[in-house]
Amino acid sequence: SEVLALYNAELPPVTPPPSNNAPVLLNVTTTPATIATDSQDIIGYCTIQHPDENQNITANYEWIKNNILIINGSITYNNNFSAGTTITPSTLNNNQTSVGDTIIFSCQANDGVANSSTLNSTTTTIINDSAPVLSGYYITEAHGHANFNKGDTISNIHIVVTDTKDTN
Repeated sequence: SEVLALYNAELPPVTPPPSNNAPVLLNVTTTPATIATDSQDIIGYCTIQHPDENQNITANYEWIKNNILIINGSITYNNNFSAGTTITPSTLNNNQTSVGDTIIFSCQANDGVANSSTLNSTTTTIINDSAPVLSGYYITEAHGHANFNKGDTISNIHIVVTDTKDTN
């Protein structure tokens, strides 16, 4: 009957969709890498490789401060990533960090179909950007006088150092 005729009808050949290889994230780094001062911006880098040429690649990134996500975003590139290309999707401004913070930059690549694995940078620790300043000193002798002769032994030195950035 009619249903059987449709079943026996010749169907056009099905063309499979083109294969897609997922992008590969080779490396995620920051500059500075492990120590940054509280006056330095931190630049995030992702090195991406993709065997399929001429595809847009989106870098999804995150900045994590003290184990808390503070910024996430994405940026799309139209490059040939076959040999491995390093991109700079984001910079963390120094006004978003404080002394003692720990910072991690995270990246994942996407080609519109598949994601790479997600990789993290090493942890960057924020330190004070200024050296302590010697604000004064005085020397006292155990006998109560401050007249010294060449060769005298000084028994008590008091030095005051002020860290102009530290509020503690």
